[in-house]
Amino acid sequence: MNSSSRTTILDKGWSLTKNVLTPEEVSYYREYCLHKNSEDTSFFDRLDIATDDVLRNLIIHPKIVTKVQEILDEVNPIYFCDSSVRIGTERYLYGFHKDCVDRFDQNGEEWKCDEYPIIRLGLYFQDHSSHSGGLALQSYSHKKVKYTGSGTVVPSKEGDLISWYLTTNHSGNAIRFKKLGDYALPTRPVPARLYRFMMPKYLFYGEEKTRVAIFITFAKKHPITDRYLEYLKTRKYAVLKAKNQQYSDVEINLFSRCAINLLNFNEELQNIDIANTSFDTTYDTRRK
Repeated sequence: MNSSSRTTILDKGWSLTKNVLTPEEVSYYREYCLHKNSEDTSFFDRLDIATDDVLRNLIIHPKIVTKVQEILDEVNPIYFCDSSVRIGTERYLYGFHKDCVDRFDQNGEEWKCDEYPIIRLGLYFQDHSSHSGGLALQSYSHKKVKYTGSGTVVPSKEGDLISWYLTTNHSGNAIRFKKLGDYALPTRPVPARLYRFMMPKYLFYGEEKTRVAIFITFAKKHPITDRYLEYLKTRKYAVLKAKNQQYSDVEINLFSRCAINLLNFNEELQNIDIANTSFDTTYDTRRK
């Protein structure tokens, strides 16, 4: 398969696809998330959206599935319980970072493969083309361990889809400065929280409305994917999320009919002793 999104992400580490969701779909999913959050502010804390009767439809949405197939060049992409919903602006801002295993090790296995096999998708249910709160990315950062320098505040609008590799530097809750266009200021050594909480608010745009964002991770079969799954077994957030979440045969068959390989990774995570996990990102790189 060949696509402009695939060409773009291979080149600079991320891509923006316009109008993947209709205005009606944006409104429906946004209101659903806000309603569930109003009923229980902890509802989304550890939710795998594949287990939610409404939100699972985003994983198997025809336009999203087609885009993932194109980007990964894979007919049956793998979904392995890695998804999240975020409501509002998060208090803790991490600045530019990577989510891959070897984020601090340039000699790690992930930097030796020709094409990284895991992507994350971001759906933002409000405008960020002229408002803060969206995603910032550092183009061409997916090939090396480096965190300094500026980036791009993605000019996403409602219904757009952002795709990036786990090796790509990214920063959530991005600030859009009034006179800088899509330019994202460096977050190292200056911490991201300095920009949001200590700089005068008249320098940057506010958020259009309450931030609703959904993130979904897909992969294709590859030794790097297997290694990443082993890494998740060391992460406390992943193990806690898997507790009490189980896919039914109905869900597995539904995903299969939609060309998604639903990996029942929750079962493996549920057998992990939480005492052997950590919220830290340290990983023994000798485990290949």
